Amino acid sequence: MDVHGAESVWRKWLRVPELYEADALLLCGDLTGKSLVPLINRGSGKWNAYYFGRNWTLQEGSELDAMEKRIMDSGSYTSLRARRSERAAERPHRSGKADDGHDQGQNGPLDGDAH
Repeated sequence: MDVHGAESVWRKWLRVPELYEADALLLCGDLTGKSLVPLINRGSGKWNAYYFGRNWTLQEGSELDAMEKRIMDSGSYTSLRARRSERAAERPHRSGKADDGHDQGQNGPLDGDAH
């Protein structure tokens, strides 16, 4: 069995001993997921995801839950994320000033980078 991190396959696998009265199981192959799909909180109960070549706008609750299940059952992982501007406002730069939401090296090169 090749799981690829799919939660649906894993749930079925866990039932094998009960269904077939097996004393031992052997699970080989790729056990981890194929990708990480960020689900981005846009506020007001709306979330965005880019999945299977399509942009999705999801309503918080059952719609978001269904998409998370769909993603996990396909062998990918989800990551619930805040909007970049919200994360940036909470995180001070190395200079001690608040972030304006842009990560384009406005504070200069990273340590060890050559000019």
